[in-house]
Amino acid sequence: LNTGADYWRAVFDIDGRFVSVSLMPNTPEQVSRAQSIATLDAQIDRLKAANAR
Repeated sequence: LNTGADYWRAVFDIDGRFVSVSLMPNTPEQVSRAQSIATLDAQIDRLKAANAR
């Protein structure tokens, strides 16, 4: 899929499980690269916190 929009993917593990999180803004012209990365980072933090022991 090539929409010309920024597409971000993070790959990491949680307790030995492979996790992939992707982000592609609905309106890329209204979302900066920094905002996209911050959103992806926040989602990663939420997933890690939800799976913390």
